[in-house]
Amino acid sequence: MKILDGISYSKGVFPFLCIVANLCFWLVPLIFLTLLKSIIPARRFQNLLSWLMEWVYRLAVWCDDPILFRMIGIRLEVKGLAAKYPEKFYLIIANHQSWNDILILQHLFNRKAPVLKFLVKRELIYLPIVGFICWAYDYPFLTRRSIKGFETPQGHSLWDFWKLEKALDKFSRYPASVVTMAEGTRFVRQKARTYDSPYKHLLKPRAGGLTTILALLGDRVSAILDVTIVYDCPHPSFWNFLRGKCNRVIVRVKEHAPKEIAKVYDFDTLAEWLKGVWEKKDLEIELIRQDLIRGK
Repeated sequence: MKILDGISYSKGVFPFLCIVANLCFWLVPLIFLTLLKSIIPARRFQNLLSWLMEWVYRLAVWCDDPILFRMIGIRLEVKGLAAKYPEKFYLIIANHQSWNDILILQHLFNRKAPVLKFLVKRELIYLPIVGFICWAYDYPFLTRRSIKGFETPQGHSLWDFWKLEKALDKFSRYPASVVTMAEGTRFVRQKARTYDSPYKHLLKPRAGGLTTILALLGDRVSAILDVTIVYDCPHPSFWNFLRGKCNRVIVRVKEHAPKEIAKVYDFDTLAEWLKGVWEKKDLEIELIRQDLIRGK
């Protein structure tokens, strides 16, 4: 029995090494392009380098697809995703359970929407390879304290607000898809109890990041894409995902026009809207899980 458990556990090693190898391979041209971008300020050249870096990203994500769908055996079931999103600015909100979510989101929107830009915790800058990639693509690094503080308008860190404003200003020059995990951290049952979450499958959403992005970008946001990700296993950790324990992944995408939410993007209005979205999302996850239990 222990031997079988060991074999099952080791199944995730090779896919993990392949994902890391893919990152390392594309890291070489990315470092070269980032270096050029930092020393040559000419706008036309900067635009060319940004375009090349975008294709490095898209090719790296494309190379992950055989690992996800052939090696690991992921079966993706998607509803609501458009065949193509115009080259505009999008805000993507999603539930968050594991690092798997990032791989799934990257696959979903690769070559269908502008390159994804994640709001990330500052601690990630110290993570080998991943930290450099986040920095090279101008992901806003936010401190853990300020992310928690996003729950109230007064909780914003002025330094992080400035960094977010600077990053979003860069994004506004080119089409982009900014991704924010509204829960602020990964969902686990223990955290749900600790944070006194009113939802069965989600943590309380935080409207501060959403408020800041919409306040800074205003009418430049073309649409808000609400993504719900559900795995067919009760514990969709990254390692379980790599081992093929979460083969079936159900995704639902809903599009909202910013003008449907409010004319003025104030915190209270957006918090109330996000609460309603999360209530529907939690119910949808429950219905999907019931179908999974029934084998549908």
